[in-house]
Amino acid sequence: MDDAVRAAMAKWPNVPACYGWLALDQRGDWRLTGDAVRHRGLIEFLNRNYDHDAAGNWYCQNGPQRVFVDLACTPWVLRLVSPNRLETHTGLGLEKLRAAFLDRSGRLLLEFQAGTSEANATNETQIGLVSDQDLPAMLDRVVDTQGAVPTESDLLAIVNGESRPLVLRWEELRLPLIPIDAASLGQRYGFEPNPSPA
Repeated sequence: MDDAVRAAMAKWPNVPACYGWLALDQRGDWRLTGDAVRHRGLIEFLNRNYDHDAAGNWYCQNGPQRVFVDLACTPWVLRLVSPNRLETHTGLGLEKLRAAFLDRSGRLLLEFQAGTSEANATNETQIGLVSDQDLPAMLDRVVDTQGAVPTESDLLAIVNGESRPLVLRWEELRLPLIPIDAASLGQRYGFEPNPSPA
């Protein structure tokens, strides 16, 4: 978090929070009242000041005001920044992948441990949506237990909630590709997709 933001919070501790203005879309882009934020400086500011409260509500601290974020899917959107490196939309590197999921919309989600940051001070397990721009490259890493490329029907079976013996290869890891209901993610991983005033 920026030092100027901390100073503003100390100076004006009782500024009402803001809801419904800021959102994180499925590509990891910030949206302000529905419009994509394009200003590089503002994007970097939002990325640096992104955090969550104890109830799992994610927000950006804008000076003394907490601006809560509506999440299109998960608190993190993951991008493939090089062939063997994934980062969150805020630029935080992933320390360890723990599980891989495919939901009914064909979205790839990864359970991971991130590098230490204020938003992840305890290195707790997180969930992130792989950006659709990187989905083809990530699905190229999916194989069956014999190392063969899966059929389209195998992938569709997982999308439809059926288990198939497919794994996502990532470095030395072989993570089973598990079907998941995206509606359960908030409860399972302790986040609120659409924060609202108490």
